[in-house]
Amino acid sequence: MLSRDIILGITLLALVVKAQLPPKVIETKESLLNELHSLQDVIPPNYAIRSNEHQNAQEINRIFEEFLVQNQESIDAVLRVLKLIDHELENVIQDCIKIFDLDSLDSSNVLFVQVTKPLLYEVKVLCELITDKQIDEVEAALSQVEHHAVDYRQRLDQVMKDMASVSGQLDGDHFKSRIELKTMQISTHLQALNRTFLTEIDQNFTKYMDKWMEKYKKFASMVPNGVEDDVNDRAEIVALFDFVDYLNNETSVLQDELAEFLDYWVELVDETLDSVTNGSLEIVDFLENHPLENFITGDASLKCVSSYYQNLDETILLVLDGFFRCVDYEQEMTKAFQQIDSVLDSTNKAVNFLLDSYITCIKLVGQFGGDFELKECLADLEELLDGTSEFVEHKSTEIYYHTEDAMVFTGVIMGACVQLKAREAVSQLGGKMIDFDACGDKEIK
Repeated sequence: MLSRDIILGITLLALVVKAQLPPKVIETKESLLNELHSLQDVIPPNYAIRSNEHQNAQEINRIFEEFLVQNQESIDAVLRVLKLIDHELENVIQDCIKIFDLDSLDSSNVLFVQVTKPLLYEVKVLCELITDKQIDEVEAALSQVEHHAVDYRQRLDQVMKDMASVSGQLDGDHFKSRIELKTMQISTHLQALNRTFLTEIDQNFTKYMDKWMEKYKKFASMVPNGVEDDVNDRAEIVALFDFVDYLNNETSVLQDELAEFLDYWVELVDETLDSVTNGSLEIVDFLENHPLENFITGDASLKCVSSYYQNLDETILLVLDGFFRCVDYEQEMTKAFQQIDSVLDSTNKAVNFLLDSYITCIKLVGQFGGDFELKECLADLEELLDGTSEFVEHKSTEIYYHTEDAMVFTGVIMGACVQLKAREAVSQLGGKMIDFDACGDKEIK
């Protein structure tokens, strides 16, 4: 770089010696001036990323903003030089001195080095020739500036697109919002399904138990006075009471147990949902930040990052959809609790037959009086009551363990699904990472 003393000396010399520039130089500089001046209207003030959630957003913002400032300062200086170039060289020298003093010449900003610095360097060479009054070389140097200005315009267009692409990808955390919304939707549906199952279980048990109690009360109200005082008849009546009481207790216990299972099931799904949600956020964070880290460390260009981000949304959505489909609980829960309806329906048939038999016997006693004994009519029914009780006890135990097994196995299914989707995600995203790293290698080479 020329020292200030030499430049000032040349400046004084220029006051005496008038050097003329060829018309071709003036024509070229006018074309350059118009071209570079038109860029001022298309460069936006900044590309700041509003979101602070990304760990690299602040550094990316700094690089972008620094580039825009340095680029603007440099182009302003270049424009000043071009505007002053006329047939008299000495008019240009003072602004050429300013070119030498620009801090941007020593900038290490990766975007500035790639986009603007080559043009600024050629203008610096041009200024050195002008201050040295090497007129015969000025025209060739200005042609070089013109050539680099074309390249600069292309590089600037590309980097502005890439900056917009990267800023748009990081701005607003749309994936985090999407994941949180999906989590909330699944959780809300789970809670609603839980309430639905609890309501249906309660309604089913209540519906059948109310019918049975209604028939039992009808039987009790029809027992003739004095019959219940007969020791021989009382045993059969007590057996029916014990049977109905047993049904009431057994169904109540089972209902409470199923309600607890539903609570456990909800907790199980919530745990899986938390795992899927946290895993999804980690994946998105890694996929978005890995290329930025490579760019910041100089291992990849902004163009590579921008290319990598293209179609990344679609890839991430496929991965997220796969993970969230693992939280599939409704079908298994429905199948488990559907068994209750089947058992209650079968029990209801037997209980109705038995209760109707008791009611019919009371009617027969009333119809035939002393010629028809209640005990004889109720013969063999107690054995059927015991058989029905055994069936209810067996099925209650079966429902309990079937529901427990279904709940545990649902956890196994969801866990296996998450493991599969994690491996599929590695396969899907690994290809993109390889492509990105290859892009970085090419740019560096």
